Amino acid sequence: MPETKSGAPQRQIITQITIFSLVMFIFNILNYLFYWHQDTAAEQLRGELEAERAHSDKLSLTLEELRQELGELQQKYAQLEEEKKQWEEKTSGGSGPLAYLTIDDGPSENTLLILDILKEYNIAATFFVTGYNDSGDEQIYKRILSEGHALGNHTYSHNFNTIYRSVDAFWNDVLRMEQIIYEQTGIKPDIIRFPGGSSNTVASSGVMPELIRTVIERGYDYFDWNISLEDAGGGVPVETLINNVATQMKKYEGRDLAVLMHDHYLSQNTVAALPRIIEILIEAGYQFAPVRKGVINMKHR
Repeated sequence: MPETKSGAPQRQIITQITIFSLVMFIFNILNYLFYWHQDTAAEQLRGELEAERAHSDKLSLTLEELRQELGELQQKYAQLEEEKKQWEEKTSGGSGPLAYLTIDDGPSENTLLILDILKEYNIAATFFVTGYNDSGDEQIYKRILSEGHALGNHTYSHNFNTIYRSVDAFWNDVLRMEQIIYEQTGIKPDIIRFPGGSSNTVASSGVMPELIRTVIERGYDYFDWNISLEDAGGGVPVETLINNVATQMKKYEGRDLAVLMHDHYLSQNTVAALPRIIEILIEAGYQFAPVRKGVINMKHR
């Protein structure tokens, strides 16, 4: 059928409307995709911001905790400085000669009694300890230090036949004791007393000089004594113990003393004699101090 004059404009209008509708449809899709992408990006950004805010809050909390810990550490440091000052005042001695009370072979129940006596007289001493803790106090090494005394290594076993068999045997025993002290107190003593002293006759003539050499080479110091209660075996009468000190100290008038006594399970009479021994030394003008590395050259050899 021939096309009328009005048909062409109608088709043209329909085509234009279709094209316009298609364009609008595409526009709407693109617009939707644009805003969907924007919403997704915004949501992602919001999530990232929330995560950053949470991280910032966590950091702020951590920072506050660190500030509190720093404050606590500063307080502890100030306390330790004060304790150090008090300890130095307590152990620095005075103008008179010094008496170093050195107590071997513990700890035992008698160690606890000796600690009480020393506290009563406000005296710092030195305990050369072994690994056999018969005191009943599992923290006895720590207590000795906390009350202002010094700790020295007296070998773990104190078994002459074992420790003086060889240099290696001696050091194995010493380091075993050192580890026990370190685990309880956090320190490793740098002072040693040889069981029987450096002049003992159990170690062979070749072993003892080598032990002395290695002690010094490894950064330790060792100490003997010039006054002895002569109480190693126990059972010595109290008056005899007191007289032993009073008599021997006359030879060292005005000079420093390193006094040897014991606190093993047979030392009950030593405990009983200790107050009077302290008073005798005080009356003679002695101040008291614990042994420290290099503080006194008290060596038998």
